[in-house]
Amino acid sequence: MQIIYVLDNNNNPLMPTKRVGKVRHWLKNKEAIIVNYKPFTIKLIRDTTNYTQNMTLGLDTGRTNIGAAVTNDDCECLYSALVETNNKLVTKHMTERKQHRQASRRGERKRKQRRAIKCNTIMNPKIKERMLPGCNKPIIIKYIKNSEAKFNNRNKVNLLPPTVRHLILTHVNLAKKVQAILPINKVIIEVNKFDFQKLEDATISGSGYAKGTLSGFDNIKDYIKYIQKDTCLLCKNKIEHYHHVIPQSKGGSDTHKNIAGLCNSCHNRVHKDSNTEVKLKTLKVGILKKYAGSSIINIAMPYIIEELKKLGLDVITTYGYETKATRDKYTIPKDHDYDAYAISLKENIATSIKVPVLDSFNIKQYRRHNRANIYAQRERTYKLDGLVVAKNHNKRTEQKENSLKEFRKEYLHKYGQAKYTQMLGKLEVIKSTRRYKQKRELSEGCVVLLNNDRFVVTGSSGAGKYVRLLGLGKKDVSIKTCKLIKNNEGLVYL
Repeated sequence: MQIIYVLDNNNNPLMPTKRVGKVRHWLKNKEAIIVNYKPFTIKLIRDTTNYTQNMTLGLDTGRTNIGAAVTNDDCECLYSALVETNNKLVTKHMTERKQHRQASRRGERKRKQRRAIKCNTIMNPKIKERMLPGCNKPIIIKYIKNSEAKFNNRNKVNLLPPTVRHLILTHVNLAKKVQAILPINKVIIEVNKFDFQKLEDATISGSGYAKGTLSGFDNIKDYIKYIQKDTCLLCKNKIEHYHHVIPQSKGGSDTHKNIAGLCNSCHNRVHKDSNTEVKLKTLKVGILKKYAGSSIINIAMPYIIEELKKLGLDVITTYGYETKATRDKYTIPKDHDYDAYAISLKENIATSIKVPVLDSFNIKQYRRHNRANIYAQRERTYKLDGLVVAKNHNKRTEQKENSLKEFRKEYLHKYGQAKYTQMLGKLEVIKSTRRYKQKRELSEGCVVLLNNDRFVVTGSSGAGKYVRLLGLGKKDVSIKTCKLIKNNEGLVYL
């Protein structure tokens, strides 16, 4: 039976109800109004008593998937949800932000250099390089005096990584979302403390924890052979070469974390094909970060508990083995929402309960703030007879394709001056272009009405004139036919 959540006239949560007829009567007589359609929530206009019962929120913590369930003293489940976070996209967003920041500073520096040359105020040409505070290598002087390294101006300490901060806020915002519709007064949260050495070796104990990763191996090569089972990381052939994923010339280490076992064929392809090199880095990072999600949870857990206490909730911790014991005791299925239900029953002393079939809400997290004005940027491209022969006048960082300077040098050396001069007349230049983010009313994560049906916006096209809605596949819908009913709140009910 559908549960309807009720708020008083001051937006304080009251006990939910299953009396659909009574709610229909309130709405018809204008004694209540609809606040949300999902979950269906009404707000009473008239004054009412604020009597509530004890309610417990159970949280099954996680990095990608989170389970939530609310129960009362009678073990009745009044709310359950499955949350899909976007925590794994935080690193990608931070990388994009860094690129935009570097491009902005580079443009500003180039403008200062052009102004210095024009006004004849360039630095002394005898000074070739300058050592800045906080830098390991001297900085080459180009016309203007370089400013001090930005990281020397930081005054904050003990900063948490962005992925950890994001995870803390996600759990806290989920609790706030539930607290807004139900009068919960207690939270039971499952604390996950992972023993990574135990995950690698189930037999480890005592002094075994003091041994390093390479303990028992004669050298790094033997260790790489063992973890890769003597097979190439890119194919199934035998290891013939030990390759530095990040070259030592670029600061790559000589440890097992930076070495991959490859066959000779794959090793040659890595040096010649940029796509193969990217694939190798992705595979190696995947091996090194197989417990990344677990470590993030370990770091974030104390902060999550501290922030939940600030909400005025009584926070109780539990562990995985206790959750399993509760599941076995009441024969509860294994899933994130059912785990959260089992967690919420930790302090219940009932000998037997009737496990409900949970009709959980599906919640997906969408990015709320993206202040970058540049949506995409295309590099300057040079074509000869319709084929791309070079990109950019000078190579950008980590560019694999030839720059114009390199292409000209190779062409002149190969065909001579006469053909080189003839080629310059045929060279087609496609300028670098930028696509700027359009200001639009409907962004990703907004909730809209289309033909009296509720949809969530998942993307846009046509400079914001069309939107893509969850449940309609790849079909784009005109923004004029959609009515906005709720802006992106981060955690969105699907």
